[in-house]
Amino acid sequence: MTKIIIGLLSILCVAGANAHHSFSAFDVNTKIERTGVITRYSFIQPHILMAIEVTLENGTKEHWEIESLVPRKWDRLGLDKNFVKEGDTATIVGFPARDGSTAMMLSAIKTDDGELVARDKINQRN
Repeated sequence: MTKIIIGLLSILCVAGANAHHSFSAFDVNTKIERTGVITRYSFIQPHILMAIEVTLENGTKEHWEIESLVPRKWDRLGLDKNFVKEGDTATIVGFPARDGSTAMMLSAIKTDDGELVARDKINQRN
């Protein structure tokens, strides 16, 4: 009986790990762009996370949750955790959440002058 329980728990753990690393929650066939102020930024494992506040044309504000790959991927691009900070204005290019929420998987970050600063290799579709 103990072996059956351990076996079932192992299957559940593997399935959970696979789901965690899936980007199926994002529409990788659609790319969007949002410009706003970075209100939260976490350069930590397992994913870099940030939030931006976007001011729409009518003056209302939207809060976007941004997910990126692991910090190691950005290290390989020569970027350290200080390349952006809370309070910076940035344009985030990415793949929107399939559920219609204000969340996206980051593909690139552009500076105020439009220069491409970072790009996750997994998301290099145009």
